[in-house]
Amino acid sequence: MQEVFLPLFRHLNLGRSRENLRGWLFRVANNLALKRRQASKRALDRNLQLEMDVTLKIDSEPSPEQQILFEQRQAQLLAAFQCLSEQDRCCLRLGAEGIAVSRNRASIGYFPRFGVGILGTICYASGAR
Repeated sequence: MQEVFLPLFRHLNLGRSRENLRGWLFRVANNLALKRRQASKRALDRNLQLEMDVTLKIDSEPSPEQQILFEQRQAQLLAAFQCLSEQDRCCLRLGAEGIAVSRNRASIGYFPRFGVGILGTICYASGAR
């Protein structure tokens, strides 16, 4: 109510028109209500965004169970990698660096047995089928 009275006081104090003060007051009150609604909507949107950011940050961290499973899988893959021949390890390293081993197999003397590639060998040795 006071937010509407102050603009009315200024309006009258400046000697402006007194015609249709009722409509003028309605317009001022309506505009103030719309501004307040917009401000509260923006504040709510900011709060929701902050909550989502915090939730995403918290949810992006692996749970203890996920961490243990990841470490177990890493240990299995490392054990399988260590069981590979030196030639297979070399091919796997080249593949990890993005070098197409399939094009260079003959040049390094690599011919997989029974059509099983390096990744298949590692997955088989680590128990992932």
